Amino acid sequence: MIKKTVFFSLAASLLCAPASAESSGDELDKGIIALRRGNIQLAVRLLTSAQKANPGSFRANSGLGNAWMKQGEYAKALPYLEKAVGLDPEHFGARANCASAYAALGQSGKAVEIYKKLIQERPGNAELHNNLAAVYQSAGDIQNAIKSYGTAVDLDPAEARYLVNLGRVYEHIGNIGKAVEIYKKALSVNQKSQEAMLSLGRAYRTNAEYKKAQELFLKVIARYPDSWEAQGEMGSVLEIEGLLDQAIYRYSQALKINPGSDRYLEAVAAAYAKKGDIDKAIRYFRQLINRDPGSARARGELGAALVKNGEYYAAAIELKIALENDPENTRYLNALGTAYLELEKYEMAAGCFEDVLQSDSSNEQARLKLGIAAYKQQRWQKAEKYLKGVLALSPANLDARFYTGMIELKKENTNEALKHFTELKSLARKDARAWYGLGLTCAKEGKTTQALDYLIKTVELDENNCDARWELAKLFERTNAKENAYQQYKKILLIDSEYYLKEVIKKRLEELREDGVAQDDEWINF
Repeated sequence: MIKKTVFFSLAASLLCAPASAESSGDELDKGIIALRRGNIQLAVRLLTSAQKANPGSFRANSGLGNAWMKQGEYAKALPYLEKAVGLDPEHFGARANCASAYAALGQSGKAVEIYKKLIQERPGNAELHNNLAAVYQSAGDIQNAIKSYGTAVDLDPAEARYLVNLGRVYEHIGNIGKAVEIYKKALSVNQKSQEAMLSLGRAYRTNAEYKKAQELFLKVIARYPDSWEAQGEMGSVLEIEGLLDQAIYRYSQALKINPGSDRYLEAVAAAYAKKGDIDKAIRYFRQLINRDPGSARARGELGAALVKNGEYYAAAIELKIALENDPENTRYLNALGTAYLELEKYEMAAGCFEDVLQSDSSNEQARLKLGIAAYKQQRWQKAEKYLKGVLALSPANLDARFYTGMIELKKENTNEALKHFTELKSLARKDARAWYGLGLTCAKEGKTTQALDYLIKTVELDENNCDARWELAKLFERTNAKENAYQQYKKILLIDSEYYLKEVIKKRLEELREDGVAQDDEWINF
């Protein structure tokens, strides 16, 4: 990780300038003092004015560049730092600060070039080797990063920070054992090093040594009560162990200490989503988006949460924005496809699931949902292909089992349909769809009494199942139980006033009333 701060003290950078080269204006002096005291906004204002008044001032350009760096504004800092170097090409601190800005802006070639020259001048400066290593690491040159960090450690073995940085490289390449060894060495050098304890705790967590990780994070919290990172890292271990309430508490503590942490704001939102408290998850994801409207991850996770909450239209909006920036994210594609499926936009849903399968042919969720989308479009052959593919890998998949049974029923293969619905019932006895499928199959075979029993059981388990009530009402009429049929028809319209068969049902209700059924029923708002 690149150290995004000024690599050399401001006092050295600024006060080593030749005093005779310029006058010390009042704004310039006040700006330097404000910078040293940490009043960065005031420093920027004063030093900007001083630099405009005297563009050839080394101290004004160097100071303003450093002030912008303090705010993390490296692109704004760089022109002033470059100008300072131009004004005094041999100034050691100015060149180092310029290299720092290049590194932070990803211009690793320029940063490496400067650091190598500085190291030639001061080969025993451990910080230079550390910073050069950070640039190598960010550029993906792991071998040289390890070499340079190692040199920094050799030059200053009492500096735990260099050991921590070296350990992180090994952790990055997956050599957790070596990383743990180095982090332990860093702690032996400085037992109070918060970074060493946190890094060792993270390595233990990666290695699934959760008890050791928790002990270290708790030690940091006890020693450094304001360590928001320790609170958050503790939360991550608890979440892995399935202790969601405790994890949420730790994430919340981290946010109390550091409200600006996007990482733990996202973590607490995701934990609430995993817990099933979708309303809270949505609230936190919206906070993330308010901070960074362009965040594909925040948009995507919000969309996924909205799908879980049944807010499909809003979900589709968020997921489309997320996919504009992250078009191959299969999680968001699956979620968008699910939203379209629920919105009855079957062609669009199928397109999403097909895109998922192009990049991940083994994605079971996409395969299942594509089969369901095809079923809704009455593309029986396509639906059967994908649904049976799911069952071949996951025979206990309830959705695949139900829809495959329904396809067999559409094909008049009642024996095969019966097998699927019976299997579904054995897997999930309280799944109303199993009883519904059995009822339809028995009705198709003319087994009216059994069909009635199965459909009655269906509406007991799922009283809002209007399709089951429709089939039940028809069977009651077939058996001349007209009063029962009337009540089922009426119940459908009470549950769903826009049911797709409402006009047919209204007509049957009127006809039944004309036949003398339920004439005393005052409910006439069909």
